[in-house]
Amino acid sequence: MNKKYILSLDGGCKNPSHHYLLRKLENELGIKIHEKFDYFVGTSAGAISCLGLSVKRFSANELQGMWSNQNLKRIMKKSSWESRFGLLQSKPKYQSDGKRTVLKIILENLL
Repeated sequence: MNKKYILSLDGGCKNPSHHYLLRKLENELGIKIHEKFDYFVGTSAGAISCLGLSVKRFSANELQGMWSNQNLKRIMKKSSWESRFGLLQSKPKYQSDGKRTVLKIILENLL
């Protein structure tokens, strides 16, 4: 039976630790991440990173570029509910428009 490798990334787009580890792994292996792993799974920002790695076949450096300050600002734009009601809100903390914009950038030519 052939070995299968799974890459699992957690969420948290403000934490660049998995970018560092993926760059280190690519350097050690001498190949891009998508060439080593058979399956990619992630939660929240980790799922978006997995899309970049598996579908767009980004290198670890390209993945880090995907999470640029400009894209983070788009994603982390607070909703009007957050600024008005704070902890009492029942709506999402961040606007979804920014996430959609970033996903369109990442997945351009695939949609």
